[in-house]
Amino acid sequence: MIIKARLNHLQISPRKVRIVAKMIKNMNTKKAEQQLLYMNKKSAQPLLKLLKSALANAQHNFNIQETSDFYVKNVRVDQGATLKRWRPRAFGRAYTVRKRSSRILLEIEIKDDKIIKKSKEEISQKKTGSATTKPSPLKKNDDEKTAKEKEPKTSFFNKDSFSKKERLKNTKRRFFQRKSF
Repeated sequence: MIIKARLNHLQISPRKVRIVAKMIKNMNTKKAEQQLLYMNKKSAQPLLKLLKSALANAQHNFNIQETSDFYVKNVRVDQGATLKRWRPRAFGRAYTVRKRSSRILLEIEIKDDKIIKKSKEEISQKKTGSATTKPSPLKKNDDEKTAKEKEPKTSFFNKDSFSKKERLKNTKRRFFQRKSF
């Protein structure tokens, strides 16, 4: 199971963030937290906060209580919006100063399938002690499944809906819409 967390508009250049992101990729989340906590880079703190957010997403959205079996599957750092500012130069000229920003997507995944996610109802039942269960969804009859399999599969051009001229016309149109080299 993959859990994602995003961070947009981080006012640090993507080139600088990628240095830190490459270090924690494919690392256990506990080790990655320790690595980011003591790293001497400006982008380490936002990445640490994002990693904690992904772990919180796993607990809240998917009801996974143990976060020790997670590892950082992927960290993607993309370029965000660029602010353009001006700096005065000699002879009345101006140079642009580009203040770059980053967008980060962090994905964490469980190493083993030992953890089974619990539904919110099961957790609330344990807290309250009530034992109400949902009825199981109805299963389709095997007769209905076999009837669907026995139906003849129609081709792209159904003979009843298209005449021979229309079929040839459509084929020509598709054939000659290719780009030339």
